[in-house]
Amino acid sequence: MRKHTAEGTNLDLLQINSWQLELLVTGFALAGMLSGFDAFGEWTKKWLDALSGKDLVSSFVGGLIVCLSFAYIITLANLFVHVVLRCLWIGAIGSRSVMGDTVLIRRRLAPKFRSFLQRRTGNFDRYIQHVDDAASLIFAFTFLLIVVAVSIFTITGSLAGLVLLINTVSDGGTFWTVLLGIILFAYLFFVLVYFVDFLTAGYLKRFRFFSHLYFPFYRLLGWITLARLYRPLYYNLLSRKHSYWFALVLVPYLFLAVTLLSLQATPFRYVSNDYFDNDTNGKHLLRAGYYADENDDRVTEAMVELPSQIIRASPLRVRIPLYSSYEAVIARQCPELLPPHQSVIHSVILSRLFGSEPDAANSATLTPHILECLGSSLSLYLDSNRLSLHDVFLTRQDHSLRPDLIKFIPLDTLTPGLHYLNVHQRQLPSPRRPEDSIRAIISVPFYYASG
Repeated sequence: MRKHTAEGTNLDLLQINSWQLELLVTGFALAGMLSGFDAFGEWTKKWLDALSGKDLVSSFVGGLIVCLSFAYIITLANLFVHVVLRCLWIGAIGSRSVMGDTVLIRRRLAPKFRSFLQRRTGNFDRYIQHVDDAASLIFAFTFLLIVVAVSIFTITGSLAGLVLLINTVSDGGTFWTVLLGIILFAYLFFVLVYFVDFLTAGYLKRFRFFSHLYFPFYRLLGWITLARLYRPLYYNLLSRKHSYWFALVLVPYLFLAVTLLSLQATPFRYVSNDYFDNDTNGKHLLRAGYYADENDDRVTEAMVELPSQIIRASPLRVRIPLYSSYEAVIARQCPELLPPHQSVIHSVILSRLFGSEPDAANSATLTPHILECLGSSLSLYLDSNRLSLHDVFLTRQDHSLRPDLIKFIPLDTLTPGLHYLNVHQRQLPSPRRPEDSIRAIISVPFYYASG
């Protein structure tokens, strides 16, 4: 009993003095996160650019990075709100120490306004306590927001796994397809029930007969959404009177945050932002991402890159990033060329332990045939003249994980003026396209000014 009392006393003292620790942690966190915001953005963009493939591992890791980015921004915004509330609390404490603990309406007001203002501002200590509570709850609220985002990701990942399993066993017979379809429908139903139960502060747990059916799925979804991390905090927040609003405001707050992050400005209404994203407009656009002197070593999603908009000397250096969408065409054009790794994400240690690491001598030897295969999914044109890709080089920039092909184009016989470098991306045949066809044509204009 004495031990419990001592622990309780220590926790009470820590709770009373926690505002100092909150300000200290918030200050260091805000300083670090603000100073590293650009570096974090470049890091996430680099990894998302490298994980642009459609395989399961790439999608899963890419989703984790998106959740990490969302958590970073939400934490930064909430820490700023916490500093504002805590500064307001400190200001209120200072005002109370000088002016006293009561608020008196000394002006002559109409009875209606006087009663309203007296009711709203009469108890200054209660106001200070509310601000203190709000500032302290920001940390818990931030963690719950992050957990909700991660839970949405894990539930979506589990649904994608079930759909992938159904597609895998669809050839095994109608029985397995129907059975997995029923399981998927039941899973979707209880995911919705779990979500409603979370928002209503556990209201659905009150029904005794429904609890026998709901409890197994509740335990399963609890493991999937990592509920053991946030469940004690969640119910602690709900233990206060009229605290059900806390759960109800989580999802609207997330929706508002995503909406604010997705806002776009259109300074000139007659120019659509989609103009700059459509590949068919390449001949009429000067995109900054397609010119190296305007990128400042940033990671871009350009399909091709030239040194500048104005080329003054020969040769023309062309950089062609290799995207994972090219792999299917490369596998068809060069079936004898085996990829050194089966996935974008791989572990060197696990590969060596399980013998799945490629042979070092063979995988480290770069041959002209390999370079030719790497460029087999592309066709390069200078104006209307097709260029050979047999003399390309392989490189990789320091700020990017993606490999690039480098092509040097002599311009000695090119007439000065406006020209276009065109990249034709090929795609695999399909029932609607029995032959290989062009998926996209990227046109990059440049002006050649010799001498």
